Amino acid sequence: MMRRLPILLMLFSVGCGPSAQEQYDMAMNRLERERTQLALLRPAYDAAIQRATASVVQESAGVALDEMLAGLQQQVGGLDAKPAADGQDPFQMAEDLAARQQTAQEGLAKVGDALVAARQPDPAQNERIQELLQADSDYQAYLKQQARVERALKAVEEAEAALEQ
Repeated sequence: MMRRLPILLMLFSVGCGPSAQEQYDMAMNRLERERTQLALLRPAYDAAIQRATASVVQESAGVALDEMLAGLQQQVGGLDAKPAADGQDPFQMAEDLAARQQTAQEGLAKVGDALVAARQPDPAQNERIQELLQADSDYQAYLKQQARVERALKAVEEAEAALEQ
């Protein structure tokens, strides 16, 4: 009986691991779980990028983009030509309207520049955006999850190779 014990132990230890198909199935399940988690993190990741970009635009413009737009809406709303009231000089009213239009055009140009900067930041702004993103936990969580997906994909590829052998 003692002579057979090593043989029995060897048989039990060799045949106990998961088969190649089971390993492949486990790898595929893990990949799907990791991809699902990545998809759940995507909205927070996008919001982190928007927050960082808006912050850099605000730093460079000196005012938040939504505040710029609100101010511009107020300026444009005041451009309606109003009939002259009793005692008002119509020429003065025309000059005031022209000045408000000029101010609104300048505001619109500033908003346009800020929007371009938000869409196409220069290298210095890109660096600042990256600095802000590196400190953002939502952004970092997404990147970590992306790395997990890549590792799970590699595990699937390895399991496929073992399955084909």
